[in-house]
Amino acid sequence: MGWRLPTSTEWSNAHGAPQNWVAYADSYNSVLKIHGAGYLSTAGSLASRGTEGIYWSSTSTSNINASAYEFYSALNVLTSVTKAYGFSVRCLR
Repeated sequence: MGWRLPTSTEWSNAHGAPQNWVAYADSYNSVLKIHGAGYLSTAGSLASRGTEGIYWSSTSTSNINASAYEFYSALNVLTSVTKAYGFSVRCLR
């Protein structure tokens, strides 16, 4: 089996128990080492580098939106966003 993006359910499970990611640093301190890489805006500029992380899932929520795992400060949430953004990916095997 090859590499793939996690589903929205897998992202939900990753930040829940037993990890219990509740603060920004928790996701980096986990075995996954998820960090605040920022993202490319729809205008093509780099935004929120070092303060926010948004990682795509493989789950589409519509023709133009997909589910992504977003975190910053004390927020960790699955959200549906336009596919036009350049978010990070974390592949699974």
